[in-house]
Amino acid sequence: MDKTSSVGSSPLRIWRSPYSDFYREETLHAADVYTSEYLKELAGAGFNAVWIRGILRDLVPTKVFLELGRNSAAHLRSLRTVIRRGRRAGVRVFLYMQPPMGMPEGAAFWRRYPEAQGATVIHRGARMSAMCTSEPRVRAFLHEAAELLSKRLAGLGGVILITASEFQAHCYSHYPDSLEITFSTGTSREPLGCSRCRQRPPRDIIREIFENVRGGFRSAGSDAKIIAWNWSWSLYEKDPQNGIINSLPRDLTLMAGFERGAKKVILGKPRVVDEYALSYVGPSERFLASHKAARRRGMTVMTKLQIGTTHELATVPNLPLIGNLYEKARAIRRLRLGGFMGCWNFGNMLTANTAAFNRFLAAKRLLPRPQALAAFARDYFPGCDAKLVVEAWETFARAMDTYPFCIPFLYYSPLNYAVAQAIEPGPLDEKPVGRSWMPDRRGDELKDSFGPYALREIIRGLGTLTQAWWRGVACLERGLLGCKAPAAQEELNSVCMAGHCFRSGWNLYRAYRFRRKWSSSHLKPLRAIMCDEREHLADALHVAASDRRMGFHSECQRYLFTASGIRKKIGRLDELLRL
Repeated sequence: MDKTSSVGSSPLRIWRSPYSDFYREETLHAADVYTSEYLKELAGAGFNAVWIRGILRDLVPTKVFLELGRNSAAHLRSLRTVIRRGRRAGVRVFLYMQPPMGMPEGAAFWRRYPEAQGATVIHRGARMSAMCTSEPRVRAFLHEAAELLSKRLAGLGGVILITASEFQAHCYSHYPDSLEITFSTGTSREPLGCSRCRQRPPRDIIREIFENVRGGFRSAGSDAKIIAWNWSWSLYEKDPQNGIINSLPRDLTLMAGFERGAKKVILGKPRVVDEYALSYVGPSERFLASHKAARRRGMTVMTKLQIGTTHELATVPNLPLIGNLYEKARAIRRLRLGGFMGCWNFGNMLTANTAAFNRFLAAKRLLPRPQALAAFARDYFPGCDAKLVVEAWETFARAMDTYPFCIPFLYYSPLNYAVAQAIEPGPLDEKPVGRSWMPDRRGDELKDSFGPYALREIIRGLGTLTQAWWRGVACLERGLLGCKAPAAQEELNSVCMAGHCFRSGWNLYRAYRFRRKWSSSHLKPLRAIMCDEREHLADALHVAASDRRMGFHSECQRYLFTASGIRKKIGRLDELLRL
């Protein structure tokens, strides 16, 4: 049955496959991942759209830049297949894009079109040049490419456009953080690396990107949704970016981050929540101000959040803070939002979190929190003791209140792979542990993760979190004794592995305290930490070996810990503790 008409009038509930590779020409391989079976599974889980990363210059050839889009036929063939399958399942396809994407500074393209070359920055170790939208030919390319894309992908649900940071795209993409004061005070530490765009405020560049992409779609007669994601617009204007919002066409949909920009008291001090967070309910003050500005403009508003897991701990399928998800859903209902995009390129497995969140949103009448959580528990875990399950969920939410939330900790703490990270007696090797979301070479220097926290605060926060989390695990185990459904074991696996990750992370920071200024007198307390680590790893090994979801990080499409890695760590600890 073709469900497109019913989907088109519903609030968007956008998801994506955990096995779609964001960095590997995703549109080219989309048909291999988004099978008819998977799209039907998504629809059954309450989602009505998927997002796939696209690079506009690869998708269609244009008369403006003849060198681009030479393999477009293969990309379009793959996308048409997914659109056709999605139409049958009631799932629309959205392309996430950051046009116009830049290229390496020395690319042959710039020799042919030097006038299109904009600001150059070092990004991920390479010198990357932006496509300068102050050049008319670049704007013409955006319009023509969007028009052709619309014509050649009949049935495309729409596009989600990001216009800040991420990759080098337009000239302001990676301008320094001082940009925020440039146009409010007229001062800046350094000029923008493009003489044309430096004369213009960032909102003009953002506006012309949206105007040209939107214009291309509308010229083709398409009413596809054009979604403007406000990710990191705070780099360009003060909250809530009224200047940018008021410059956008009214028929765009603004997608605003639900939690970013919030304040939360953590370990007795106010902290900034500037990433996706399950430990913070929201909406943030920034979201509410953006929502107000967009509504005043006459625009539809939707939100971006993570409902499975976040950078708080991304190598487990879900962090079951179901009560917090209830509150997020309640706020979305109250604000009458036009939908949500529920995951980034990780945190996108179907679990109790996705089932609960979509249930709370779809309910004809939302019950009070205790009753709503208990009703969901009874349905999702038939035969369970719903009271105990709800108590466990609320315990997990309280436990996360001492998580040392900050960007450095999220991006550079070892939590994602802590269960396989060695603890060695002796001084540090002083090599950085690397990025939390990528399989970098791991050292043992943790200082990059501290952010505004002192080491003692991180140790205290993780210790309190770990102890409370395991109380929640014990409660959930009792609550699920009567449930024989596979979902019960899956949920127990996830919460147990999260507990092991938190405990291993706590032990790594405790060990770091002794190892950073090593002396032989530290060996005894370090051995006690190593014994504690050894004690819980046997169970962690069992969970990792029995559930292939554990340790997988969707962004890098790699396992950041495995049963083999845990087994190796156990062997090394046994060897050291025998000495």
